[in-house]
Amino acid sequence: MNTLVVDLDTWKKNSVPASFGVTIGNFDGVHLGHQSLIKDFVAECKSLSLIPVVFTFCPHPCLYFDPEKKHLVSSYNKKYELLKELGVEQIVEIKFDEKLQNMTGKEFANETLLAVKGLQLLWVGHDFTFGRNKEDPSWIEQLDRGISFRKVSPFKVGDETVSSSLIRSYLTEGDVEAANRLLGRKFSIEGLVVHGKKLGREIGFPTINLRVNYPFFIPALGVYKVSCLFDSKIYKGVMNLGKNPSIDDGAQIKVETHLFNFDQEVYDSNVEIQLEKFIRKERKFDSIEQLKDQIALDLAQARGLDD
Repeated sequence: MNTLVVDLDTWKKNSVPASFGVTIGNFDGVHLGHQSLIKDFVAECKSLSLIPVVFTFCPHPCLYFDPEKKHLVSSYNKKYELLKELGVEQIVEIKFDEKLQNMTGKEFANETLLAVKGLQLLWVGHDFTFGRNKEDPSWIEQLDRGISFRKVSPFKVGDETVSSSLIRSYLTEGDVEAANRLLGRKFSIEGLVVHGKKLGREIGFPTINLRVNYPFFIPALGVYKVSCLFDSKIYKGVMNLGKNPSIDDGAQIKVETHLFNFDQEVYDSNVEIQLEKFIRKERKFDSIEQLKDQIALDLAQARGLDD
């Protein structure tokens, strides 16, 4: 069966497998803890000849309560891509809205998990609860439905319990390497390449400028050593994430990346910028010449990190 990403109503009408397992959560970032849960869940489903299904929320509940919040460690599309790679065969989006917000745990279960036949396996993370009353869902196993339930133990790397909130904390500090260690890959920002002011080109350091169309979590503002994934190829470079205080007084945060040995026209292309190391904080320079000198130093430092 092909992997499906569908809303809950469509799934209930058209896509419910005869026998399936479900794991449910936000899975923002699909970090090492999520990966461990999903891999074990998929393996258990396969051993029982069940279709592995993920239920997830859209929008993320934090964004429902604060739509302007910059919160997502991964875009929804990136999350779905990673879940598919882990063997998930169906992804069901549950709309988080006022109705869902006000449901009790039992009302939520009856509207979603128990609304169809075929559910035989339910896995949740160690801190997952149902409904406005934050209900432990283990009662589902006591129903006369033949549903096996498992609450997965916390996943640790060293002494740290891996979580999306801890990853956000590290990103806020500029500790990209710690965040990447818990993600099991490089934190990335995805977007469409758009035209900028072309000042970088004028001063000898052309950049690709991203328009990001999802509320990505904003790490510490500054300069990063990065890789750019474009057209199935990887290019090294340096990204400035910030407000360009040396150029203008705008409040908008910009994602501008200079790539080494790169001269392609990529406007209107989707690219992914993967953060590898924080080089320095953003700061304002007194002149364009000072800015040029610092950019040259940033590039040299980034190149040296590959040695």
